[in-house]
Amino acid sequence: MTIPAIPQDDLAGAIAAGLLEAAIAAAGLDPVAAPAQGWRQLGLFLARTNRATLAIPCFQHSLSFDPNQAACLSALCVLLMRTHRLAEAVRAGEQAVALQPNDPAFLDNLALALADAGRVDEARICLIRAIGLAPDRAESHLSLAQLLLSIGEMQPGWLEYEWRNRTEMARNTVPETSAASWNGMRMPHGRLIVICDQGYGDTLQFARYLPHVAALCPDLHLCVSPPLKTLLDRVPGPVALHTRWEDVPPHAAVVRLSSLPFLFRTELDTIPSAAGYLRAGDAARARWAMPAGGPAGRLRVGLVWAGRDTHPNDMRRSIPLSALLPLADQTGVCFVCLQRPVPAADQGLLDRFGMEDLSARLESFDDTAALIETLDLVIAVDTSTAHLAGALGRPCWLMLGHPPDWRWLLSGSTTPWYDSITLFRQPAPGDWAGTIGAVAARLTALLATPLTTPVATLLAPTATDER
Repeated sequence: MTIPAIPQDDLAGAIAAGLLEAAIAAAGLDPVAAPAQGWRQLGLFLARTNRATLAIPCFQHSLSFDPNQAACLSALCVLLMRTHRLAEAVRAGEQAVALQPNDPAFLDNLALALADAGRVDEARICLIRAIGLAPDRAESHLSLAQLLLSIGEMQPGWLEYEWRNRTEMARNTVPETSAASWNGMRMPHGRLIVICDQGYGDTLQFARYLPHVAALCPDLHLCVSPPLKTLLDRVPGPVALHTRWEDVPPHAAVVRLSSLPFLFRTELDTIPSAAGYLRAGDAARARWAMPAGGPAGRLRVGLVWAGRDTHPNDMRRSIPLSALLPLADQTGVCFVCLQRPVPAADQGLLDRFGMEDLSARLESFDDTAALIETLDLVIAVDTSTAHLAGALGRPCWLMLGHPPDWRWLLSGSTTPWYDSITLFRQPAPGDWAGTIGAVAARLTALLATPLTTPVATLLAPTATDER
């Protein structure tokens, strides 16, 4: 469908005033002559500009004029998922599939809604059906991979996860090369290039495999984003790190960093280096060393509450700083801002936590690592900073949305990926208040404990925790 050119300021003003009809007029659509199309078009525009709560009534209004719009129902299914209305999402997805049972995209969306609602077996059947209809549809394979990995079926999960490289999102993440794809074999001669092909968190999570790759391929080079280079320079294994493809020397084979769990046939009980495998550099440690006369007797706690707003799942993982206000009045705590950048809407609340915006000084992940090493605890949502704390072996309380990303599995308060991370799960979809309440209660209990035991021991995750 083609969305007409829309004067953004007029549309924004109409939405701000709650005048969706005026927004349709601003979009050049005619809700009288073609109400179903008009409301659907506006819903698509709002969905694509991350205004899910406004897009939902547009789709619903469109369906009131024509209830047999399968594409509209499937789009509504996705938006209802994003806003935690899971029963409604499943119902919309089922209606779309009933109208067009052989559309793999509609089956995908229904499967995601079923999985979010905890109906994992039904979701699996939907995805198998989608793949049967379109065997080369990478998105269906990736959805199946994430479902399988989230329930601990690692080998079929990693196999399906390789399909991510064929999705539209993965396009251009790896430069074109005539070198062979590495298959995990020994290469005593010949250079291997490992390419960090996903986000910062994925890179930090999978960097643990590099020493194992180097044991098979001694001439190992790593292509990495500039903010990570200084930190990853100290990972054992790579001969050299490169931040530009044009600087990469001739090579015999390449592999994506995110393919290493598959190539090493990783199971939950064979994940390497869960106790920590990164450390900050000496120069960064010197820059962030605790000054003499620091907050003696106070727990130093770093806070991270938001990820990159362009992340497809950001609506379900990020929160405003105001949501953490139940933590602000804890006595005996020195809060430290690890958020980079600090959203403009949150700047005014930093003083409430006694924090300052350190964004300008956190020039790289090495700086953030050095700062984390001065802390007793990190409290974070699901961002790269949580992965960094885990990779450093530093205590971290990770607050997860529902459903969580596949790597955190579907239950439990511990993770096999990082020994130092404790998981705090939402008691119900979208219930951040319940999660933060549990964190606040845990922090209060910690502060009430006489410090005859080292803080790190008190903060260690335990498998008996219930979240």
